[in-house]
Amino acid sequence: MIYEIPFTIYTHLCDCQKQLSLQGIAQVFHEVAERHWTSLGVGMQQLNDKGQSRILSRVSYRVVSRYPKLNEQVKLRTWLHSCDGLLTLRESEILSSMNEVLIAATSSWAIINIASRHACSIREDLYDSCVFENRKALAIKPSKILMPDNLVDVVSFKAPYSSIDRNQHVYNAEYLRWISNSLPDTLHRKTILGLDVNYNLETLPHEEVKISQKLDGNQVWIQISNSRDVAVRSRVFLSE
Repeated sequence: MIYEIPFTIYTHLCDCQKQLSLQGIAQVFHEVAERHWTSLGVGMQQLNDKGQSRILSRVSYRVVSRYPKLNEQVKLRTWLHSCDGLLTLRESEILSSMNEVLIAATSSWAIINIASRHACSIREDLYDSCVFENRKALAIKPSKILMPDNLVDVVSFKAPYSSIDRNQHVYNAEYLRWISNSLPDTLHRKTILGLDVNYNLETLPHEEVKISQKLDGNQVWIQISNSRDVAVRSRVFLSE
C-alpha cells in the first residue's frame, strides 16, 4: 500500500536559503514513515508496549529535481518494499503539487529490544496488515559505506540533551545537522545532491562525539564517532 499525505514545508524545517534543510529532509521522511506504520498498527507506541522500538539502520537520500521551498505545499509518499526478517526496506518521496518527484529516499529499519538494545527478529505476524510494493523510489539499495583512509578530525563536543529522542539516544536527523555544520564554509556554496548514511551505534546523552572527514572532489566522507566506537558513517555528494 502506498501511503500519501499533504504537507507544508514549515519555517523550522528550512535553512538560510529558504528551502528544506538537510536535517529537515530526514525529519520529513521520518514523520511520514511513522504515520504510515501507525496507520498499519505497528507504530512506535505499539512496539513500545511490547518492549521494542524501531531504529533507522541505513538510508540514501537523492535530490531528484530540486529542494522544496519555504511554505511550499507538497505531498509525502511512502511504502514498504520488502522485509528479510531483520530489516524492513522502505521507499519514500517528496512530490510537488504537480506530482513532480523532488527528493527520494530508500531506507532500511530494524526493531530492537529496548532493555537489551539488541536487534530483534521481525516476526511475520508483525506485518500481517502490511502490503509490500514491488517498486523502488531510487534504483539503489542502502548499503554499507566503506570509509577511506586518512580522515581528518574537524570538531569534537558532547552530545547535547536537546539532541536526544524518545529512544534515549541521538535522533537520526540530528546527525545530519552535525554533518551539515561540519562542512567547510567553501562547500556551503555548493548544493548537496545526495547523502548516504549508515547508523552503526547509538550515541547517548552528553557522550563525547568526534567528527572526522575527507574531501574527494565533489564527495565528502564524514564519520561520527562517540566514546565507544563509530556511530555514523556517511558520504555526501555535492554539485560542481
